[in-house]
Amino acid sequence: MVEVSGQAWDVWLRLERQGCVVETEKHLHPKWDRVVFVVTVCRRGVVVATGSGPTERQAFLAALIEAVQVEAVPCGPVVPAVVGGDRVAVLG
Repeated sequence: MVEVSGQAWDVWLRLERQGCVVETEKHLHPKWDRVVFVVTVCRRGVVVATGSGPTERQAFLAALIEAVQVEAVPCGPVVPAVVGGDRVAVLG
């Protein structure tokens, strides 16, 4: 596992408690002749999110951001806000 901020680690632990696992692959990009990391977040064998980047950390964070967007992950207190007359939830 890569080193990430406390907040990112907390989000990952919440995903992990929901049954998510992470898989990391390293590929040589054919066009740029550089290593690209691809991180996949899966839950019960189903791909939830993927992320890629020049470092394993960047790929993990990209996958984590995508996973948070598609999974129901409580990330802190929800503070109601009004935007353009509509009530929306803003994570605090």
